[in-house]
Amino acid sequence: MPNKEISISMKNQFACALKKRLSNMSFDKITVTDLANDCGVNRQTFYYHFTDIYDLMDWCFKNEAETILRFNEEPFNWKDSVRKLIKYIDENHAFCLSVLNSMSHRLLKKVFTDEIDILIRKVIASYDPKPDDSEESMEFCIKFYSMAVSGLIEGWILGEFNISSEKLIGYIEDIIIKNIGGSAYNTKCGNE
Repeated sequence: MPNKEISISMKNQFACALKKRLSNMSFDKITVTDLANDCGVNRQTFYYHFTDIYDLMDWCFKNEAETILRFNEEPFNWKDSVRKLIKYIDENHAFCLSVLNSMSHRLLKKVFTDEIDILIRKVIASYDPKPDDSEESMEFCIKFYSMAVSGLIEGWILGEFNISSEKLIGYIEDIIIKNIGGSAYNTKCGNE
């Protein structure tokens, strides 16, 4: 097995160990020694792959978000991406909740916002590939929807509103269709 594959395999083992630990303890209580012991390796092996537990967490979310959302797939289907993201969060609720309730909640929020930012960019491009808005206006629009959707998802994970994952998906899709899609349609038709 080439070194790159061994490294990815080891990183995945550490990610699994972290998720397992997060199911019954808070993030700030987990140590590198715990994770190394869970994987049957020494601490130095951990540090060969990650600088610290936050680096592991960042890698874990980015790797899984990229796998789940598959932004590079063509044709782009944003509805499938939203469904996959919410399904992942629903299936890994304890993991996501532990991270949000820990010191690293800003990391999870950043990863959500970054990944949703990519999604929103693709959605806007799919509705209006050559927008007439200024770059600054487009960036504001992207940030607005990215922060709104990631904030809704964060609130849902934290239990701030109790709805099913399917209902959440439906609401997010409605917001995107009515606001982003409708705005692009109205702009194209001259109905601003």
